[in-house]
Amino acid sequence: ITSVQARPADEIIVTGEKFARPLQATTSSVTLVQSSDITTRGLTRLQDIIGRTANISPANGPAGFSIRGITNSGVSGAGEADTAVIYIDNTPLAWTYLQAAPTRLWDIASVEIWRGPQSTLRGLNSPAGAIMIQSTDPDLHDWDVRSRVSHSDEPAKGVAIAGGGPIQSDQLAVRVALETQSRDGFIHNLTRHTHEDREESTTARLKLLWTPAALSGFSLKLGYNRFRREGGFYRVYARTDSANFLHHPIATDN
Repeated sequence: ITSVQARPADEIIVTGEKFARPLQATTSSVTLVQSSDITTRGLTRLQDIIGRTANISPANGPAGFSIRGITNSGVSGAGEADTAVIYIDNTPLAWTYLQAAPTRLWDIASVEIWRGPQSTLRGLNSPAGAIMIQSTDPDLHDWDVRSRVSHSDEPAKGVAIAGGGPIQSDQLAVRVALETQSRDGFIHNLTRHTHEDREESTTARLKLLWTPAALSGFSLKLGYNRFRREGGFYRVYARTDSANFLHHPIATDN
């Protein structure tokens, strides 16, 4: 439940400190990636943002990252005490779940990367920082539908659609987003006669926004996310003692 306040349309607002304030008025170190940046820069996964942002980098496979040199899975690399947390629509994700977490950027409104200790607001598991992912909210005024079809020579393919609008103008709105992705991967396993790094995933998201006219300044937002992933171990290996292993990587494990 939040309080609604009018702001200039072109003002950039960050919310990761649990207050909606302009980026220019925020003293903390934060990088904000908006939906327009995601589209124009061709970003499809959270790892795409991590790899292109200062003072944050991938670490320990596709499920890991480090902020200012501290990995999200802990300083020692052991145990389960997070040092940086990812939030999706204000829900925290444990680092052990990130391999199968819905961190693709379809229909995402913004990604905020907060550097430095966030323990006061985000708890003990964020001494290195926090990443806040916010999906697109329903529009109380207009209906819209968007879609995307992708295909690459991996081969990989995907289909995505999102849309929504007002059920009752200015008071109740809904938004639905769906995305399915599949990829065969590059590494062929000769023992099991399959691809070592194949993956299939489906994301479904439903959001409702209610701003009743009878309660001025009141809004209620409900969200539901469902994610399913099928694939192998997130750390895959190819043999380097085979002929032409760079162009035709193989694995022989069982």
